[in-house]
Amino acid sequence: MNIGDFEKSVSQVILDRGYLYYKDDKIKCCGRNADEFILDAYGTENYKVIVQIDEDNNIKNSRCNCPYDFTFTCKHEVAAYYKIREIVEGLAERIYRDVIPEKETKSLVESYKENQEHIEKIKQEHVKKIRELLETYSKEKLLNILLEISEKNGVVRERLLKEIERKEALQLDEREILTKYNKKIDELFLEYKELEEQALETYENGYSYGRNYWEEYDDDYVDTEELENKISEILSDIDGLLNNFECLKLSMKILEGIDKLNKMTETTSYCEVWGIVIDYFKEELASAENLSITSRQEIFNRINKLNVKVSNRYEIAVDIEMLIQFCDLPGAKQVLLSKLNFISELYYDESINNRTAELIYKIYKITNDEKGLAKSLAILLRYESIRDIYISKLENNNNIEKILEVTKPWSGNGKHRRKWLEYRLQIFKKLANITEQMKILERLVLLGEFSYYDELKRIHKDKFDKYYQKLLKKSKKKKEIWCEIIVRECDVGEMLSYLREYPNEISKYASIIKDVYLEEAKNMYMNYIFEMSEPVADRNHYRNICKYIVKYKNLFGLEEGVALVDYLDDKYKRRRSFRHELKEVLDGH
Repeated sequence: MNIGDFEKSVSQVILDRGYLYYKDDKIKCCGRNADEFILDAYGTENYKVIVQIDEDNNIKNSRCNCPYDFTFTCKHEVAAYYKIREIVEGLAERIYRDVIPEKETKSLVESYKENQEHIEKIKQEHVKKIRELLETYSKEKLLNILLEISEKNGVVRERLLKEIERKEALQLDEREILTKYNKKIDELFLEYKELEEQALETYENGYSYGRNYWEEYDDDYVDTEELENKISEILSDIDGLLNNFECLKLSMKILEGIDKLNKMTETTSYCEVWGIVIDYFKEELASAENLSITSRQEIFNRINKLNVKVSNRYEIAVDIEMLIQFCDLPGAKQVLLSKLNFISELYYDESINNRTAELIYKIYKITNDEKGLAKSLAILLRYESIRDIYISKLENNNNIEKILEVTKPWSGNGKHRRKWLEYRLQIFKKLANITEQMKILERLVLLGEFSYYDELKRIHKDKFDKYYQKLLKKSKKKKEIWCEIIVRECDVGEMLSYLREYPNEISKYASIIKDVYLEEAKNMYMNYIFEMSEPVADRNHYRNICKYIVKYKNLFGLEEGVALVDYLDDKYKRRRSFRHELKEVLDGH
């Protein structure tokens, strides 16, 4: 795992939490050797993170003294990796920035590597000497040394206590372990149920039961972070003690407990702990082999009953994706399809609906239900993600005729019509179909895609002058598009007609007509400024008028600008704030 791409090796849930820690500046580097970084993580509790990296920025070792221990990497370590990356990239930039002589750059890098190698060599020698020394000690002396270290060092002490608990657990048979941890989970959720009931009782006097409201006054009234730590410990303990299916059952029991708390509180405060457990559940499910149909049916039924509102909208689809592997079970396919169809009808978020459509498509494919897919395809093709999948399939079969048929309505309307117009344009270019290219280029320009304007001119060649009048007529109702075409063609006559109809637009387009119609442009601009100056207003309005006066002065010359300011200053003698702003115009000339 490298500090440059560690994201590939960490679960998404832990990665997200770690990044938030880093982004909120809750991780600080408090010490550094050649290959070792020591960082402090700040939160409800403060923890120490130690990370060792080699000369190629590979992470050799990392550890954190937080209680989270059911995966290899915790959120504090992830935050540390982001911080170290920031430090390392800063160092690299300082080493290579503005260094001209290549030889000097090489020697600097080489000396840095040599220093690391020297430190590593010294460390290995120290380890060797310590090993040789310890081998001469008696068992009793070694025990005393270890006890002394564990008394002073919390990380070592926690490690030994976990080993004791694991050793005790190993002496139990599987049935006793299950009884023990079932009881522990029941007690834990009973405790939090009582805490939430107390919270509800405390805050029910005229206040709605909404945690977002509480946090403004009393952050973390019910400490969900403590619940995260306790559940992480349980998951860490059972991992390796029980078979996959029993681990799955216990994790489902925890998810059901969180689900009940969520329904009870009507909040998403337990999302963090939900994420930890669902992540563990997915890992166990992925590694479980040869589960019986009965076991698979039990897993599907229990997970399917969980309250989808626990997660945010996007995670709803992710959780259902986890269940797709069970769609071969009796009735499971229809249950999943009905739930996914419900989600697509309920939400108007494009990303949710696209993801939902992908999952529906995937279910039909996994179950080899081509008939069902064909029946649903017309509906599924409303979603952009399915369109991309479908077009990719047609491309692989080189079915150009079908591609043009299905993309035609998509290019006609909708949010993504530009995309499909551009896609069809590329096809017609390959087919050398000039007529269709002309139509699409015109439509793109009329949609405001002026990056295609020059191409549209080129394709019409010497007939463009005649076509130009048709283009103006088609764009007349779209004022901004029409004006942009006129500006690009420097059509002074059309622009003057437009400004006579819409004189308030003079500030935008005066530069186009002034060389040919100087006096009319000047009069239009002055009248526009006079009209704005007429009503009594605040200083911001006057300041805005003066911006237009500055533009007028830049277009028609300093003398004209001064004359306009003098006229307004004389006319509005009682408006002190306006006159002050006018004076600023003159002072700044």
